[in-house]
Amino acid sequence: MTSSRASDRLLREVLVGDGGMGSLLASRLPRLRFPEEANLKAREVVLAAHVEFIRAGADVIQTNTYGANAVKLGSHRLEDRVEELNEAGAKIAREAREIAGRDVLIAGSVGPLGTSVEVIGGETPRGASLYAEQAAVLQGRGADLIVLETFTSLEELTAAVAAVRAQCHLPIVAQITVQEEGETVTGARGDEVAAALAGLGVAAVGINCSLGPQSALAGLREMQRSAATPLTVQPNIGLPMYRDGRVLYPDASEPGAEPVEHVAADPGFALALLDPSSPVAIARTATFWRDVWERAGSAWFVQAGQYTMTPDQRPLIGQTEIDGLHVNTGYSGHGVMAGPAGAEILAELLAGTRTENPFRLDREFVPAEQAF
Repeated sequence: MTSSRASDRLLREVLVGDGGMGSLLASRLPRLRFPEEANLKAREVVLAAHVEFIRAGADVIQTNTYGANAVKLGSHRLEDRVEELNEAGAKIAREAREIAGRDVLIAGSVGPLGTSVEVIGGETPRGASLYAEQAAVLQGRGADLIVLETFTSLEELTAAVAAVRAQCHLPIVAQITVQEEGETVTGARGDEVAAALAGLGVAAVGINCSLGPQSALAGLREMQRSAATPLTVQPNIGLPMYRDGRVLYPDASEPGAEPVEHVAADPGFALALLDPSSPVAIARTATFWRDVWERAGSAWFVQAGQYTMTPDQRPLIGQTEIDGLHVNTGYSGHGVMAGPAGAEILAELLAGTRTENPFRLDREFVPAEQAF
């Protein structure tokens, strides 16, 4: 794909990104020292992840190269393998596109150095050249665009953009992280970030990672004030917590703030989200939801409210006897709402590694008033 074609898609289409590769690889490869190591030692796992993201509806996949720069690799004494790891990451992504058979964009992922460019090089241009080194390899191995992501400093991000632009002709998407009020840790507002980056000729600007969807939304609203380019947003679900020897993420089943003003809370809007012909349809941007709509045919209906009892007078909504696991079942189907601990229990049940089953039919009766 030509760089002009990638720029055109960024400008004219609503594109769905993939998920967090680093956290996914950490869960599947617990002995991995750092995510990019999998490009050489477990490439089939990286390949499978890319293919899964594409088949789930992603229009853009990012190479597993976020930390493949000389500084971060140097902490593992691998600073001389920058080219090898970036080449492998790009090659795996291209292979995944061929296997999936969809015309997805391949974004070469480039993250911050982990320390300021001034400290690394003594002066900004020398330090920032490490970003250019990585981007040049990704361009040479078939990336369609470069994503500079998870930067906390506008100064470092602008230095990285300038260095990459000098060595690379691919479109650049520049993303920064923000705090709760939508500002960077150094106090730069979203509109300031958008204006500064647009002047450097980037193809798109946006927010990624941050403190979760609400902070990302706050930053994005600020960017809208001065944005002259398309906007991107790729939030995580919040900061991880370390508990009982495990890294856990906060429960994202409930919003952290009031619903945004422009979302209508009515059945018609809920149905429109799934109808590909509506202007607000998620089915227009994700293949998975298009398939859901087409396969369901005329069987769609919208339910609202909260069921507290089933016809047999046995409650199936609320906290179960297992801490962290909530069950939500209406008359027509079955679903599970789980926090991190509950989700782990459910995964163990499905994998057959846990014998205690909170869904068993002989569960003890719990009065409705005690089910919450």
